[in-house]
Amino acid sequence: MRLICMTTTALALGAAPAIAGVCPEAVMTSVRAAMVQSAVDEVEGALTRIAPDFTSFYIHQADDEIMKLTTDGNTVFTLDGEEVGRDLALAEGRHAKVTSEKGLASRVEVVTEK
Repeated sequence: MRLICMTTTALALGAAPAIAGVCPEAVMTSVRAAMVQSAVDEVEGALTRIAPDFTSFYIHQADDEIMKLTTDGNTVFTLDGEEVGRDLALAEGRHAKVTSEKGLASRVEVVTEK
């Protein structure tokens, strides 16, 4: 019984990777990388409810989910493949593919016809 408790405690404290010959730091680095990758979203749909100052908009996805996104000075906007300002790219009803993290758009690719 004592050996089982010690093994369970060792597993709970993270000793399993070391016991198995895997460096715990390598495991944590992989976990952190997976968390960062999963935090980046890519959504696609029709642009709706664009703020007058173009700092936020909603995107209506094919599955009827509606997502609010914000922009900042680092957000890149393209219209039909050419980099443009946000005021030229964002218009109600246009189709867009947006790359974002935690609701902040880093790239907004807009097409006039889909």
